[in-house]
Amino acid sequence: AIYVLTSPNDVDELYRNTTTLSWEVFAQDLYRWIGFSPSAIQRLWQPPSDELKELNPERNVLPPNEMMMEYHRRQLRPGEQLEVLASSMLEHIQERLT
Repeated sequence: AIYVLTSPNDVDELYRNTTTLSWEVFAQDLYRWIGFSPSAIQRLWQPPSDELKELNPERNVLPPNEMMMEYHRRQLRPGEQLEVLASSMLEHIQERLT
């Protein structure tokens, strides 16, 4: 099932509630649907190696799936980044409708 959240408060709660709500099953199903192999999906959830962590000691190195989620969180927060994304999406939609 897919749920659509229209309330900003609900979206905020969704991002904060990581104990009872999980994106993992949805994300893995989506990756399978678009053609990712089981081994590729598994690699997305592997923790970063110690070597990678040592190369980036000042950063919190995340597994690839968590990096993508963090990117989406940052992109969709209110502010300039969201405005740029929304403007781009609206232009694309307008092009398709005309």
